[in-house]
Amino acid sequence: MSIRSTALISAFILMAGLASNASAATNASSTSSAVSQSGSMSLVEEGKANFRLKRYYAAEDCFNRAAAADPSNQLIRYLIGQTLEQLYDSKAAKVAYMDCYRINPFNNYGEAAKKALTDLNSRMEAQAHQPADTIEQTQQTIDMIHRQSNQMQRINIRYGQAQANWATDIGNRAAARYGDYNRYNYRDVRNGRTLYNYDDEYSTRGQIRSSWARSDAAVQALNHQAMATQKAREIANSAANLESLLAEKKVDGEAKLRALGTNLFVRYYGNSDHEDPLPSDDPPIELRATEQKLQDLPATKPSLKAKSANTEVSSTNGHVKL
Repeated sequence: MSIRSTALISAFILMAGLASNASAATNASSTSSAVSQSGSMSLVEEGKANFRLKRYYAAEDCFNRAAAADPSNQLIRYLIGQTLEQLYDSKAAKVAYMDCYRINPFNNYGEAAKKALTDLNSRMEAQAHQPADTIEQTQQTIDMIHRQSNQMQRINIRYGQAQANWATDIGNRAAARYGDYNRYNYRDVRNGRTLYNYDDEYSTRGQIRSSWARSDAAVQALNHQAMATQKAREIANSAANLESLLAEKKVDGEAKLRALGTNLFVRYYGNSDHEDPLPSDDPPIELRATEQKLQDLPATKPSLKAKSANTEVSSTNGHVKL
């Protein structure tokens, strides 16, 4: 046998070996892919069971592990979006729906993801433009501000009048001390009579001091009343400004005076955006025993294909049924 024929035979043997290795690698890859897909479908079934039990955190964990094992599965991406909506994570849900739509926009899963994404965007847009407080809350706050303002104004007016009466009484007492006790009594001096003896040509020193005490008391009384009136006016202005701030519109992102939690003494500035409530923890799993007989047990274990048939896609309304 020539050297040339020997080289050709060696080349054929080498090519056959490479082909067999490639075939083995392909078979191993397909086997690994089948195993990963079967594992992902079992995680999907577990996640769907948790979803039906409203154990959304556990469902999210199952779906995320299934997506890591089978990244191109549209159903898993859609289920992740559905679960994240229940967890009030709208931004992450949008990402999941977009991933599902990008894999194949034209099949039933793609249409369902597109519809879910459109509905989610509509809800988020409506929520962003929703008033921070309802009309009923705003009206209740305004009524409470009116009541508090009127009450504080009355308190200040009464307090100012009491201060004025006190100053007048102090002045009258001083005028009585400076006056002539033999000729005048305290009641006459308090009522403003007999400050001067107009029959006399000259006033006495006591009469002059009594007149000064009464005049100073009158000035102090007027000051107390003026201060009380000024405070009442400031309270009314503060209440009016507070009502105008409640009705004032703010741009998105700025702090806005909220009606809920605000009154004449406390002002609550909150974000105008509505914050989603925090999702509750997963409820515990109830363990229930079921009485069965041996003849009632299934003879064979249902296949994964039969399990996956429980997931249906409705092409009419674009929803995936769990």
